[in-house]
Amino acid sequence: MTYIGVVNGMALDLVKPQYPTSAKKLGIGGTVTVRVLIDPRGCVNESIATAGPAILKPPSVKAAQSSIFSPTKLSGIPIWLYGMVVYQFLPKVR
Repeated sequence: MTYIGVVNGMALDLVKPQYPTSAKKLGIGGTVTVRVLIDPRGCVNESIATAGPAILKPPSVKAAQSSIFSPTKLSGIPIWLYGMVVYQFLPKVR
């Protein structure tokens, strides 16, 4: 299996996660990292949050799972690969 690092730039459709209302009200923000397994068609087969505030992980996993990526080929053959999707949640400053 190939691991290529951050794959945000490879997305054909990078779904934006919903910012939980409770997190917004509490001013919780930060970076969430989601490990994804992308199949040879560019679809996400598996997504697991590996870092970030707990309240922001579920919407990040859901968004990453729904994203579509450019298929990756090795010697002309489509391959499975692991990568990381990084989401930033920025609370509004009052």
